[in-house]
Amino acid sequence: MSEAKPASGAPPAWIRTVTTVSGAVLLAIVLFVLGSALLPGWWAAVVTGWVGGVASAGVLVGLLCGAVFTLVPVAIGFIAVRWHRPWRTRLIIGGVALLLTLPLVLTIAIDVASTTAALDAKIDMQIGAPSFTGATYTGALGSAAVATVLILLLLRWRRSRKEVRALRGTVAKNKETDRARRQREEAAEEARTQVAREAAERAKEREGGAAGPDSQRGEPRSGGSPNGDSRRKDRHHGDQDAEETSGQ
Repeated sequence: MSEAKPASGAPPAWIRTVTTVSGAVLLAIVLFVLGSALLPGWWAAVVTGWVGGVASAGVLVGLLCGAVFTLVPVAIGFIAVRWHRPWRTRLIIGGVALLLTLPLVLTIAIDVASTTAALDAKIDMQIGAPSFTGATYTGALGSAAVATVLILLLLRWRRSRKEVRALRGTVAKNKETDRARRQREEAAEEARTQVAREAAERAKEREGGAAGPDSQRGEPRSGGSPNGDSRRKDRHHGDQDAEETSGQ
């Protein structure tokens, strides 16, 4: 048998996988470079405007940012992997998911402070958005754990559905087989009953045919033979004539 060839214009599966992974890694590197060199000041200004120097607000905003910008990209990436669409479409969706992780990348870049711009942004966030970075890490890690559990449960649920469908198909097939077997048994039993009924009818017919000749042969025996009666009558009259002659 000839192997299935990929559709015209579509690269092999391993090339698509390598391209997708390489593109994701390259985009992550670009985002990290942008986050560490160009965007730290802008993100620090946005965060300090949200928090306003209040520690409780920093915790709340950090938890929300960590949760939202972890769960949403993970969900979109999962859809891109599991969705049965052309590989270009899934690659675009995966790129969107990576773009949504930009706030986390910027927060990590500022916290690492590998550049002068990142160090200045870190100082601004420590003053204007206290507890934001730690809360962001907590929200991101907790959301990643929840997302992992949800993905495992979803995969387990899909596998269970497949197993249930296969089991239902097996049960339905067994029921159909049992129904066909019962129908065959009923047909065979009906055929045997019909054969027995016909055999009984033939036996009755044979018994009736044998009884008819026997009754016809028995009637002369019970009533006597006509020739024998006439001979007896002639002998009686002969005896009477002989007596009269002797008397004269």
